[in-house]
Amino acid sequence: PTGQPKGVVLTHGNVAHFVAWANARFGMSPGDRISCQLPLYFDGSLWDVFGSLTAGAELHLMSGRDNLLPSTVADFIAGARLQQWLTVPSVLTSMAGLDVVSHGDFPELRRIFWGGDVVALPVLRYWMTRLPHVRFTNMYGPTEG
Repeated sequence: PTGQPKGVVLTHGNVAHFVAWANARFGMSPGDRISCQLPLYFDGSLWDVFGSLTAGAELHLMSGRDNLLPSTVADFIAGARLQQWLTVPSVLTSMAGLDVVSHGDFPELRRIFWGGDVVALPVLRYWMTRLPHVRFTNMYGPTEG
């Protein structure tokens, strides 16, 4: 029923296959700087953690303090010089709503991924206008596969 907690069993094989596919598809490689913003109970964090480990990439853990405000999220992205960032639509929306991203910010960022929900078109336009060098991907994880 709706509103009831649900669980999905993922085998090691499921996770390994997803991580190998995502690393190859999105070009995660040694030395890349990857975010870990998502809580570890969110299936998207599996790629953050295991994808970066298997690729030899750097995993930059975002603390609860860094996650509090849109401006601190922006500061974290800039300070870590992230190249790939996996987040959720509510973060993208709040950062756009408070206009914390300027044109050309995050020059090393190559791709922003989001999952868990849709991003409204005006929010996506905000990001694409300010970061024309970045690719944007609505990513689904191993539970949707």
